[in-house]
Amino acid sequence: MQFTLGITGDLLTNEGNPCFGLQPLETLYKEKKILVEWMDPSIQILSEKETTKYDAILLNSPKLTKESINPKNNKVKIVSRFGVGYDSVDLDVLKKNKIILTNTPNAVRRPVAVASLTMVLSLSGKLMIKDNLVREGRWNERTNHMGVGLINKTLGIIGFGGIGREFVKISKGLFKNIICYDPFVGKEEMKNLQVEKVDFDEIANSSDFLVILCDLNEKTRGMIDSTFLNKMKSSSYLINLSRGPVVNENHLITSLKQNKISGAGLDVMTNEPIEENNELLNLKNTILTPHSLCWTDECFDSIATEAITSILNYFNDKENINTKDCKILKSWNLKLTYYYSDILIVKLPNGMKRKFNVNNVDAYKIKKWLEGSKEDQFIFELSFKTNYDCEMKPKLPLSVNMFNTCQIFSSSNGKRMYEFNYLIKGPISVKQKVNNIINDFYKGYEYKLTVK
Repeated sequence: MQFTLGITGDLLTNEGNPCFGLQPLETLYKEKKILVEWMDPSIQILSEKETTKYDAILLNSPKLTKESINPKNNKVKIVSRFGVGYDSVDLDVLKKNKIILTNTPNAVRRPVAVASLTMVLSLSGKLMIKDNLVREGRWNERTNHMGVGLINKTLGIIGFGGIGREFVKISKGLFKNIICYDPFVGKEEMKNLQVEKVDFDEIANSSDFLVILCDLNEKTRGMIDSTFLNKMKSSSYLINLSRGPVVNENHLITSLKQNKISGAGLDVMTNEPIEENNELLNLKNTILTPHSLCWTDECFDSIATEAITSILNYFNDKENINTKDCKILKSWNLKLTYYYSDILIVKLPNGMKRKFNVNNVDAYKIKKWLEGSKEDQFIFELSFKTNYDCEMKPKLPLSVNMFNTCQIFSSSNGKRMYEFNYLIKGPISVKQKVNNIINDFYKGYEYKLTVK
């Protein structure tokens, strides 16, 4: 049976070539059962036409909404996001239709961190202003545009996820100190990277350069408003490489026009592309880039490779599950030893560790691996949610095997949650004992347990 992959046309250059090159596609073309098609570049919102045609979608800028999918004729099984954000995708619709969603956190971590530093250095050195001095024949005015040194300045970061941590690593030594606001990361965890955890008011009051690297959700939408901006130093700079709506754009424009802050560097805007009449375009104390400052040949090659690998993993797991692979998977004694951003590190019995992108691990696949078990076996299905990193494996009888998958999601209150899905297989003789162990181990936490 033919497996059809649709790639959104905005990933094509004006010449009609893939913007990430041909090499990441080579692995797809080797799969004879996978048909690759490019969508119309003008598509901004996916319609039923696309979701009834493709088994998988590699998605860049176009949105996937509830109107995109008709449950009666939907064909899509997996959506691979070309990037790290989920805000362009209706998660509830995907969940309701059992569609897997993946992204590419590993590929963008270093590029976005480097782009953030690029924006900081460009603002501190007044790069764009000095470029204009040369082009406009105003060379002798250079003494009027002295740059801002960093060695005695404070770098503030909103969001201490994978990108935020990477940004800290490459920025160390440039600033006097680094502070961070992230309500879901502990003080000690930040301290390990020589970062001071502060509250929302403090990050506004103390930052000389404030870089926004958080998710867009209902809690963060518009959180950088006039109240926040008025608390910032008049000498400070605001940099946003997350999502445009995190910043109230009108309030920011007012602050910049009134010189309440010194300037801003924006790779993202509320509406993209930016409107022709947007006042940001007329402000000299801003640097604006078209949501692409991190785009490099290396970055796009890595993103494309990671996104395509997700689709290939799904395709092969679904169509080519063989006995050998099953035996290997079933022999693993899964133990969560460390959880960092979107990476799940699993320790194997031989002492080796294996890394997984949690967005590419799917509970239903493990369930499929366990299908066909003998009648003297039972399966527990356990869904466990927590805001905290912790070791998740209870001590079970030796005759019982546990299989674990994990994913990250944002709860309705905006908190970052970890969801662990377990499948526990063992003999009926220890069924009640295991049931008691599980219930006791997860006492006090939010979980759902089903015995089959």
